[in-house]
Amino acid sequence: MKYSSSLKCVPVVAVLLMLVSCGGGDDAEAGSPAELHTAPTDYKREGSSASGCSILENAVYVKVSGGAAPYRIFSSFPNDIVPTPTVVNKPNESFTVSLRNGRCVDPATITVVDALNKETTLTISNVPAAAASAAS
Repeated sequence: MKYSSSLKCVPVVAVLLMLVSCGGGDDAEAGSPAELHTAPTDYKREGSSASGCSILENAVYVKVSGGAAPYRIFSSFPNDIVPTPTVVNKPNESFTVSLRNGRCVDPATITVVDALNKETTLTISNVPAAAASAAS
């Protein structure tokens, strides 16, 4: 049985069409093109007296970008330095950090881990007024 030359190309063209329509992986599979980071990268809060550290009435807003979403957020002092929420699902979204209980921390760290297990940190310092003046 003889086939015309145009029929011989049909299986090859079909395979090529399947490969082209497949697309490929997303950024999470290929690795993110942008470096993971937060803005700000550090935050320092001075207490109102030499003996005490301040409690934030207003939380610090932190924007996370780069890397691959979703982002998990961890605190080195989870009862005193509290990130909310602890998961950010999209790039360029924010979470807040609240300082509670008047605890002095110098430094505390907020660690952000993306879907590819890449990490970045935000350093939080909450020091008494005397310590902040001495450091200047």
